[in-house]
Amino acid sequence: MSESITPARRAADLVVAGLSLWVAGRHGGGSDDYWEGNWLDVIARYRAGGSRVAVAGPVVHLSELAALRAGCERMAAGAATETGLYCMEPNLKIELWRVPNGQLIGKTRITPDHKSEVHDFGFALEPGDLAAIAASCGEILARYPLRGKPGA
Repeated sequence: MSESITPARRAADLVVAGLSLWVAGRHGGGSDDYWEGNWLDVIARYRAGGSRVAVAGPVVHLSELAALRAGCERMAAGAATETGLYCMEPNLKIELWRVPNGQLIGKTRITPDHKSEVHDFGFALEPGDLAAIAASCGEILARYPLRGKPGA
């Protein structure tokens, strides 16, 4: 982890198992374009055991958080068995599954340099975690509403 990647001195905006994500703001400021105006500058840090991996920059698009929120809501209602934060940028990915015995499991992939390293972390979730993840995504989307429309 780069020592220059220091999270804000406040609670993380989104927590999924060992992953903490802080939103610093919109990347690029005032564009109302769907593709350019919805990137977030974030700090994402995963801590598990002796491992510490962090990434910072415009790696999350608001549409990805909206999809994660909707997916967690569907999983909590029993209407889906998987969801995730599938970032277009290769630095961060979260996958969540409900396995046949009903248990919730997940995997986070995080890398500051996707060309030379990758870090995967597996974890278990409690049923209430889905609602907490969805609520956190909703709070971020309330602070940073989606701009524009895809294809417009």
